[in-house]
Amino acid sequence: MASDPTPLTLQALRARYGLSQAQLAEYLSVSRAQVSMAEQGRRVLPAATWAKLLPLMAVLETPAAASAAATALDATSRVALQGRLRDCTHEATRLRQELVLLRARAVRHQAVLGELLPLLRPLAAASGAPKDAAWLALREEESLREIERSGPAAQALLELRIDALDYEAGQAALRLARSVDLLS
Repeated sequence: MASDPTPLTLQALRARYGLSQAQLAEYLSVSRAQVSMAEQGRRVLPAATWAKLLPLMAVLETPAAASAAATALDATSRVALQGRLRDCTHEATRLRQELVLLRARAVRHQAVLGELLPLLRPLAAASGAPKDAAWLALREEESLREIERSGPAAQALLELRIDALDYEAGQAALRLARSVDLLS
């Protein structure tokens, strides 16, 4: 790479070190626009500028060392990652239990709206008792409110949170496994 700089070189360097175009431009003593244009292949940076990048580009040329450095975890990092894995797993389990309860509440309130109220309305109308009509109206209002809180939209959002936690836990486990492999 050092002998043949490409637009991807700058992108790779920025990605590896988390640098913005402006930060890299500042280091290179060029404008951000020059870095941007060089990354797009629309401009070539001066040789003196590339010379400043040579030590960084040498690191990019050794992917095994770069990969090991990126994935090797010290003891403190491993403990932190294990803690996050445990937290994500615990929270996802808790949310799964919450989802079961949410679905059960939604089913109960759908039954109130779809079965109980239609069955009792004719009886309440026949009795003419305002108390019966008020009771039915209250049940309907409660069920509609609960369906809004625990219905399909709420369930889908909870499922998304669970999916995100599962993904994060999986990624933490993967990184921990890679780190163990590197230590072996």
